[in-house]
Amino acid sequence: TDTKIIVYDHNYDYDYSNPENSDQLQYPLKIYADDIAASYIAGAAYHNYGGDKNELRRIHKERPDKALIFTETSIGSWMKGIISQNVY
Repeated sequence: TDTKIIVYDHNYDYDYSNPENSDQLQYPLKIYADDIAASYIAGAAYHNYGGDKNELRRIHKERPDKALIFTETSIGSWMKGIISQNVY
């Protein structure tokens, strides 16, 4: 029973600049709104590659009982391929 279920696992901007992804806005809160689903969820996971970090504050304010976990992060310029050139 040490297994934890984490939802979302993407950038905290939710890619909502793309109209096809508008349903991602505040995605964890949509899951937490379902009491049965929320009872199984430990928290939400994020990458810090894009978006407004205030989104994390909004999520935490609404559900301080749920964890916010960073599952990916990097420094430098990921988009320019600097890091990917060093991955073998």
